[in-house]
Amino acid sequence: MKIGFVSDTHFGYKRFEEDAAIQGKTAILDAAAKSDVLVLGGDIFDKKDPSLETVAFAVSVLKEAKNILDKKSIQNNNILAIAGTHELTPKNVLNPIGFLENLGLVKVLSSNPIVFQENDVNSSKQKVAFFGLNGIPEELTKLAFEKFDGLALKDAFNIFVFHQTLKEFIPGSSDELASIEDLPKGFDLYLCGHIHSKREYLNGKIQIPGSTIITQLKEEEQAPKGYLLIHTSNLKIDFIKIPTRPFIVKELVFTDASSIQVRQAIKEELNKIKQQDFQKPIVKLVLKGNLKKGLSQVQLDNLESDFFVEIENKLEGLDIVQEIESIKKEQQSELSAEQLGMKFFYEISKEYGFSSSEADEVFKTFLNYKKQN
Repeated sequence: MKIGFVSDTHFGYKRFEEDAAIQGKTAILDAAAKSDVLVLGGDIFDKKDPSLETVAFAVSVLKEAKNILDKKSIQNNNILAIAGTHELTPKNVLNPIGFLENLGLVKVLSSNPIVFQENDVNSSKQKVAFFGLNGIPEELTKLAFEKFDGLALKDAFNIFVFHQTLKEFIPGSSDELASIEDLPKGFDLYLCGHIHSKREYLNGKIQIPGSTIITQLKEEEQAPKGYLLIHTSNLKIDFIKIPTRPFIVKELVFTDASSIQVRQAIKEELNKIKQQDFQKPIVKLVLKGNLKKGLSQVQLDNLESDFFVEIENKLEGLDIVQEIESIKKEQQSELSAEQLGMKFFYEISKEYGFSSSEADEVFKTFLNYKKQN
């Protein structure tokens, strides 16, 4: 039997809504075409209350996937799913995955196994049993896992699907998180959603495909996106890549930089990326280093670009009052704090074309404001 595992499509994700739709649809339909059973690992929707347009889109995708799978005639309920943490609703309130189940498009996994009979007569285990746990608050995870202990069927290949963070997934995380050791015992394979990068643990016994869409703009999300294709006959697991928009992370380092220098470096970097002819890339620029003395921030808005750009500003700079006091102590200057401040502000103001009188007026107004606050 071949199982397609797709997770975290985040349909309706506002920041990159078109990407989420196209890439999630591609993964689901490709997985349906290549597998006998399709499993959805949660956060299919980005919100617990998706818009009607998003719901209609997801329904159309799953109807198409179900038509593909139904032609293979293994059995009904060939799309299995759990709800993720983004779809979490209060008790007794229908979540969007439950809504899809009511439409007959998916079957929600639980502690009651859904069992499939493999077509491969050469397999040592003819039956595959699926169990699943919806995404829940982290503090409830350990107790919820315990309820699945001892449920695995003795004469089947048992798969547990969940959507949680485990301690081993995030180095340095709280000891209060559930760990790999807390996973329910007796299962042959654990399929996990929630984490947005492809990973595996326990020598491949825990499999995480990652999301099909970039959401957090972390450097690790530059890795390919896709889904898992699992062959139960020989335990071969393939990661199937899907086409995605390029995601580029660049680090720019500055030393005693002026605002103008920082802005110019950003523009030059964006022009370089533009010349590489990427198709509407997502770009993240990380600014590091320090600013020229007296500068505490850089104006980074109104930077025009033909593609999505996020700037993470890690530049170091003291505010002007702190800078004055620091320099005064270092130099043991006879100048007053106000005179030192005026001196450095004159230097900064030249970059912006201030006259001496304008610089004097702005600085004194600023100093009065700081004293009052």
